[in-house]
Amino acid sequence: MKAKCYLSGPVSNQPTGKVRAQFMAAQILVKDAFQAVNPTENVKPDEDWGKAMIKCLNDLLDCQAILMLPGWQESPGARIERDFAERIGMRILTIEDVNPRLHDCECDETLVVVKGYEACVMCGRVREAELKKEVA
Repeated sequence: MKAKCYLSGPVSNQPTGKVRAQFMAAQILVKDAFQAVNPTENVKPDEDWGKAMIKCLNDLLDCQAILMLPGWQESPGARIERDFAERIGMRILTIEDVNPRLHDCECDETLVVVKGYEACVMCGRVREAELKKEVA
């Protein structure tokens, strides 16, 4: 059985599509090494922040590692999750730790697209999706 890895990144006050794209890309990135625990699947978008954090920390307790997604430093919730993980001696990972080919990423062929946002499954970067023109 694979070790569980909790995905931690900015969620609050972010567009739903952006959050879903980033977390889906992270799930794909870690799937060979870990069973991903995606907090966006267990917390409702309109859930009270404090209650959501309690759920997230409970989910985190069941994991062996935490993956810090790009932008985590600006997220109060992700900073709490990282601090908690560090205090209990959990393995803390970054995108660089789980993808040795990160320097090869060009963010053009490895994208997850959700509600107007695309996230790279190699480096975790998220951007607004480019509108594709239909070819007549």
